[in-house]
Amino acid sequence: MSAGRTEERRKLERKQVMLAGTLERLGHAVPVRVVNLSPFGATVTGGDLPQRNARVELHRNGKHMRGRMSWESNDRAGIHFEEACDVPGLLRTIAVPRRGYSETCRRPSLKPERVSESEQASIERCAALLGTAIFR
Repeated sequence: MSAGRTEERRKLERKQVMLAGTLERLGHAVPVRVVNLSPFGATVTGGDLPQRNARVELHRNGKHMRGRMSWESNDRAGIHFEEACDVPGLLRTIAVPRRGYSETCRRPSLKPERVSESEQASIERCAALLGTAIFR
């Protein structure tokens, strides 16, 4: 990669984050913490990280970013993505909220209404079964 392209990509905003993810290589997955994220790369921390130039896939929020390990040092590593990733989609940890409570959505008020003759008969049958008196 040319120095000009590196500088161009470095100009893209990097987000300092703390996100859980999974790094997969050759069917072996390890949990990682994404600590730095940009559209073309990420810095991750974790144990048993692949070596430099290894092809990997980072999984987060149902998204999969293919890339290669650009550097590795102890428990930290840099990943260069093959394609630009959806940074806002990776950052989203909670679903987009639905429309909230509306003042126009209210339950009907409780108003005393006269009961029909059939409802009155049902009430009296229930009262008789329960051995309760009905006051009018």
